[in-house]
Amino acid sequence: MVDDFVWRPRPAGDPDGGVGRRWLGRPRGDGLWGGTDPLAVNGLSVRSASVAVHIDVAAFRSSVPTEVTAVAERLLRDVRVGDLESVGGGARAVVSDGETSFQPWVGVVDRAFIADCDCGTLPAGDEFCAHAVAVALAAFDAAVRFSAAGSPHEDGPIEPERADLLRAVQRLGPRQLTDLVVQQALRDRLFATLLLGKAGMLDPAD
Repeated sequence: MVDDFVWRPRPAGDPDGGVGRRWLGRPRGDGLWGGTDPLAVNGLSVRSASVAVHIDVAAFRSSVPTEVTAVAERLLRDVRVGDLESVGGGARAVVSDGETSFQPWVGVVDRAFIADCDCGTLPAGDEFCAHAVAVALAAFDAAVRFSAAGSPHEDGPIEPERADLLRAVQRLGPRQLTDLVVQQALRDRLFATLLLGKAGMLDPAD
C-alpha cells in the first residue's frame, strides 16, 4: 500500500521545520505544512513497514547544497556507487570515494527522510553527505520502495551469535579492529580475497 503523502523539506518559516530535516506533510493554504499525527496517517500507522511513501525528488534535490549534489552526481557518473539494495525500509549502497568505501543508508525514520553514513563528514547544517545523496539519487532512479517506518541497515531479526559479534566489534578501537582483520587475512586466503574484493583492490587475474 502506498500513502498519498509526499516527503518534502519544510519551509524555513514553519515553526516545526528543522535545518537538515525533511518531513512528512501536506502544504496548508498559507504555504506552510499542515501537521500530521506521527503515529497515524490516513488511519494507518506510519510505524508499519507495509506503508510506503512517495519522495518528491525535485524538492529533495533543491534542499541539498549545490556543491554536495555536484559531488554526488560525480560519484554516480564515475560509477562509484554499487550494490544498491533495499534494506530496513530504505536504500543502501556501497560508495567508493577515492581509496575508501562507505555504505550509506537513506530512508524515512520518525517522519523525516534521513541518512546514515559511516564517513563522518556532514555539510554544515545538514545530515546528508555526498555519499548519502548519491545513494538517494540512485535509489530514486531504481524506483526503490521507501517504507514510512524505516530502520537504518536493518535486514531483519539479528541472530544472537551475530548480535554478540556486533557488540564485540563496537567495543574495539579502529586500530584493534584493523589488526584483527589483517591477521585473519594473512591466515585465511579466502578471507583475504573477500577483503581485497570489498576494497576494490582485487586484481582481475586473481
